[in-house]
Amino acid sequence: MPVPPGLLVGTEKVLEVATGGGAIWKSFLLCVVVPSLCYLFYGGFIASDEYVAEARLTVRASQEQKVQGMDASSIISKITGGGGKSTVQDAFIVLNYIKSRAIVADLGGRDYLEKIYSRSEADFFSRLSKGADLEKLWEYWKGKVKVNLDTMSGIVTLQVQAYTPEDAMKTAQGILDLSEHLVNSVSKRSRSDAVERGEAEVKLSAQKLVRARQQLADFRNANVLIDPLTKAKSIGEMVGQLTIERLELDNNLRSMSGMLAADSPSQRIQRTRLATLDEQIASLKQKLTDPKARDTVSAQLAAFEELTLNEKFNEKMYTVAQAAYEKARQERDKQLLYLVVVVRPTTPESATYPQVTLTSALFFASALILWGIGTLLVAAVKDQSI
Repeated sequence: MPVPPGLLVGTEKVLEVATGGGAIWKSFLLCVVVPSLCYLFYGGFIASDEYVAEARLTVRASQEQKVQGMDASSIISKITGGGGKSTVQDAFIVLNYIKSRAIVADLGGRDYLEKIYSRSEADFFSRLSKGADLEKLWEYWKGKVKVNLDTMSGIVTLQVQAYTPEDAMKTAQGILDLSEHLVNSVSKRSRSDAVERGEAEVKLSAQKLVRARQQLADFRNANVLIDPLTKAKSIGEMVGQLTIERLELDNNLRSMSGMLAADSPSQRIQRTRLATLDEQIASLKQKLTDPKARDTVSAQLAAFEELTLNEKFNEKMYTVAQAAYEKARQERDKQLLYLVVVVRPTTPESATYPQVTLTSALFFASALILWGIGTLLVAAVKDQSI
């Protein structure tokens, strides 16, 4: 298929613009070769040696904290927040602390960093300028300290760069000491909070129990009885005895009806006594249950059972709260979280940075890519103007 003449003319013009006068090679030398040689010279002859001290650590919970029982105190501890946290979360706390401004201040602030990173061994471009403000100190610190967390194992890898092996080792050890202090503080605060919450729960449960018992006492005083259930049993027994007596009397009346006249004195006495028994039985039954009355034994018994149930519930909650408080108090002096140093920092014997060959190659590749993108953009713009 023949190429259109217009396309050939446009391509020739683009090539002519891109290569005309050797401009592309001059830009290549100025934008890629010269900066790469300067960077290579800086890395090989000017850049200071930097030593790296590495440590690996993790946060572990005690075995007692990992094993959670199903007793009442364990349940109440979970409700009040006394349960343990994930050690990965605690490792993230350590990681963020190492990256924060707080650890810079805890290490000694500006004086400490200037002593370590403003020494004469550091070159002009890498050295920490004296009198830097807190923001610059923090940014410089983040460039010299690298920390990563493996979420699968919970291991934190710490790398500290310094211009002498001793400074790298000293700084890494100081970070470990401060991180351990942080973990101990978090653990102590958690245990103290658990004790305070447990104590507050005991006081609240005690108040509720006292209130429930007072309500029960007020009910007994108002109704002038100790236990409505006992009263109900007593009335029931009386009704039973009177019912038996009434049946016997009724049988006697029936058996004597054929032998004595109905208006005889003995028959009238028997009938009067029978009517009295009926009234007594009806009165006793009315005391037990009556929909129209509020002071019946059945109503008293319902209110009494509700108050008794409330008292028993609050008594159980008070017992549970006491057990949880006692457990939290016993664990207050125990160490529940530990900072475990898997790999302790050692004094480096040789400098890790600068990695002249690798960094120079990366710098050259980056400059080449940027130069290529810029050349293509310039060629495209000139092509549009043609």
